[in-house]
Amino acid sequence: MPETAQILGEAIGKTVSFAPTPIEEVRKFSADFASMLEWFDGVGYDVDIAGNSKTYGIQPVTLAEWVAETM
Repeated sequence: MPETAQILGEAIGKTVSFAPTPIEEVRKFSADFASMLEWFDGVGYDVDIAGNSKTYGIQPVTLAEWVAETM
């Protein structure tokens, strides 16, 4: 997330900082969302980007490329 903040900050010409929220605070808002974030941290997410790109004919872009195209 710090890299995401940096990319977005550069795109808008302002400082954007990442401030993590303790999982206990997230859980107060939504137990399901907290469980999802814990799963991402513990198990992770995996996808075959190259395979899906070939199968579906969609060329993925980086966040920096997407921001540059949309700003």
